[in-house]
Amino acid sequence: MTCRVGAKTLAVHEEVPPIGENDVPPTLSRIQVQDLNDFLNGPKGWDVAGGRLQNTGASDWTKIKERMGYIVNLFRTRHLVPELMLSPYTTGQLEAIAENKMPERPW
Repeated sequence: MTCRVGAKTLAVHEEVPPIGENDVPPTLSRIQVQDLNDFLNGPKGWDVAGGRLQNTGASDWTKIKERMGYIVNLFRTRHLVPELMLSPYTTGQLEAIAENKMPERPW
């Protein structure tokens, strides 16, 4: 499975790639809010890589731990990328969805 983030296509079975020199932008390299740190890194934490990008690929997307591990790191690395906040659908696709119709590909 792949997903597009801006101009980049990512394969979820591969590790989340860094954007720059560091695995994570400085703004989220250290989680200072204790509840969020526990959520990500506690005994049942969702950050499978512990702030690194090793082993972040989801080999089985049906497993919630793998899926969330990928998603957590995808957003952690790309939270400053403006394209991440754009709709993945065109206006025509959104209109079709609103009418309970299958939107045109690609989706």
